[in-house]
Amino acid sequence: MYQSIRSFFEKGHRAVWCVFLLFALTTFVKVTLFHWICFHTLMVSSLWKAPSVFWAFWLPKLSIATLIGSFIFLTKRKYWTIIVSVIIDLWIIANLIYFRSNNLFISYEAVEMASNLQGFESSILTYFTPKALYFPLLTLLYSLTIPLWTNRKSLISFLIVLIPSIAIFVYDMTTIAKHVKMDSEWLGLSFLLPENYVYEYSIVEYVPIAIEVHHLETNTMERRRKQSEQMHIYDRHLDEQMRPYINPAKENLTPRYNMLFILVESLESWVMDLTDKNGRWVAPNLHQLAHSESGMYCSQICSQVREGVSGDGQMICHTGILPLRQGAACIIFGDNTYPSWTHLYDNTLTICPNAGQVWNQKQISESYGYKHLICPTGKRDSWNDDIITDSLLMVLDTISASPFCIQTITISMHTPFSAHNYGILEFDESIPTLIQDYLHCVHYTDSCIGKVIRYIRDEPKLANTMLVVTGDHTILKPMMLRESQAVFEAHNIPISDGKNYVPLIINCPAFKENTEISEVGYQMDIYPTIMSLLGCEDYYWKGLGVNLSDSVSRRARLCTEDDAYLLSDKLIRSNYFLHISNP
Repeated sequence: MYQSIRSFFEKGHRAVWCVFLLFALTTFVKVTLFHWICFHTLMVSSLWKAPSVFWAFWLPKLSIATLIGSFIFLTKRKYWTIIVSVIIDLWIIANLIYFRSNNLFISYEAVEMASNLQGFESSILTYFTPKALYFPLLTLLYSLTIPLWTNRKSLISFLIVLIPSIAIFVYDMTTIAKHVKMDSEWLGLSFLLPENYVYEYSIVEYVPIAIEVHHLETNTMERRRKQSEQMHIYDRHLDEQMRPYINPAKENLTPRYNMLFILVESLESWVMDLTDKNGRWVAPNLHQLAHSESGMYCSQICSQVREGVSGDGQMICHTGILPLRQGAACIIFGDNTYPSWTHLYDNTLTICPNAGQVWNQKQISESYGYKHLICPTGKRDSWNDDIITDSLLMVLDTISASPFCIQTITISMHTPFSAHNYGILEFDESIPTLIQDYLHCVHYTDSCIGKVIRYIRDEPKLANTMLVVTGDHTILKPMMLRESQAVFEAHNIPISDGKNYVPLIINCPAFKENTEISEVGYQMDIYPTIMSLLGCEDYYWKGLGVNLSDSVSRRARLCTEDDAYLLSDKLIRSNYFLHISNP
């Protein structure tokens, strides 16, 4: 037997095993490094605190590395391992960029939305960091180190590695299935949904299963949606769940005020009361608007966007519904029927910085009730905030019909913060360049909005206009907050607690004194707050949030955030509002 084992590990086999070990080790290091860069934890202390958690964390990484490496024993040439290693690098780097920008990993729906990235290439590269170079560097070292010898096939070696790897992998997935509960009917494989699986385990493990599962689920949901529309049926149980949020349909609801809604790209609350090192306000016009006598300022509105990001922010504000758990509603369900305060107006218009195809803006604007769209005609064209606000001022100057509803979406605060050369603000050199560029962009966009604020204030025909300004989402994601935590604390920037919010500013004739709300609210609260101020609380859809202008309402939520996400997902996927009375 000794001679047999010795014969098995002859020179040729030793070479193949050497290549296998190097390749498996390189893959293992990559998936471990990926997790460390994203979450800054390797669960080491769990070895003595909770051994089962430790092994559940490490064994999948080890098993997937050996599983991929095991195919070395079935091929004569090993050059393919370099190609596989490069593919893994590209996948990891893409997910690192996506995670930094969205705090999510790439899903099937994210791949489907790739067409919306046209014109935003520089924004994507903003989130590329030198840490991403660790992975191709590991591939380079592996390529230079391994002896890429050829050798005959070895089925025995392949099985020796493959069988334990698969066993560990299957056991691990079975364990996950016992602890993770998801709403899925596809063969019971709810535990394979990448949103949970990737956070717990490994980016490479996620690759072979995520796209196919998402593809099947997306197709299933799409079929259900079309069947529901064609047959005019809906979930009766969902009807019961929606009862607290539905009013009996009423006709002739007329809003009290004209509406001007400005959705500001990437606006965060902490910039509102911030000055540079010379005492100049970063956002002087928004600061003044927030603290004006006729203003209500909510400084801590939690962003609730998900994979749809800006499109999600727009949807939440207009409908009081939260985003899909997977995918972007504006892309997948852009032609749905949606409730919105826009439907209360006969004269509606929206001004967008990009072509109507971007984020499916043309379709979704119609679904929200906007009858006219002003935007660039070229697919790759984009307007800066000066053009956007000048277009708005031209519309306001010529508009005569009342009441009216106008939406304006800004863009110049979008990464990579290309307006950073605007203005004369000065900041301490220790503040990261990315943050400084962002603040310069805030100052620029604020100056553009300032022109609109002054026009409304000085124009008598707009005296009965309610101005709403809010951010579509936050821009500093958890990873970026962690990286700059020490700087924020050193300069007393008010996100030193590691939390950031979008502001909500409402300037309305109804307010006779300034109202500042420091309690934590949600983006889903914006819709019911606007409906209340417009005097249209009896609209058939109440929304899942609360009226922030009412202190009693703020303390009496009917729906938790988690429940709101679950209900919203069902509402959107079933096109629920197509089937209920809509005045």
